[in-house]
Amino acid sequence: MTEKEITGFTKKIRNRVMGLIFDDEDRILLIKHKHLLLDNEYFLLPPGGGVEFGETLFEALKREISEETNLNITKANYQFMNEFIEGPYHAIEHFFHVENYNGNPVMGTDPELPEYNQMILGLEWYSEIELLNIKSYRKHKIFNIEGDFEKLKTISQLTTVVSNQKNS
Repeated sequence: MTEKEITGFTKKIRNRVMGLIFDDEDRILLIKHKHLLLDNEYFLLPPGGGVEFGETLFEALKREISEETNLNITKANYQFMNEFIEGPYHAIEHFFHVENYNGNPVMGTDPELPEYNQMILGLEWYSEIELLNIKSYRKHKIFNIEGDFEKLKTISQLTTVVSNQKNS
């Protein structure tokens, strides 16, 4: 990323939405993303992104998932919030359990970034076992806190998970 592009993500609090999307085989859909803190590394996280001014969280979720995966979200329930703080990055992440969607996932793009410098490297379905075997720095902290998919799907709306990834 260029310095100008990085500045759009740093030294401010970003409100983000993320969708926990499971298929019929109980695999979760994750985006393979360029790692923001480690050169030549990737990071796995649920599809999602920034909330734009005037958007509801659900509207942002639908837009972001469509941009990144080409899926059309028809039903999702808010589950929990996660706070991410590391280096120049600070995000409040709102997680939804996506219950209904249409389409087949296809890798999309970040429309706010130029074509030559995209952050999305791919997308893939992961089983619980596959995800447990991935190194912790390569996946979103929430999967290190709760790796059991059935428990992850039922975290209460009233539960707040605060993670400071500096301590991992």
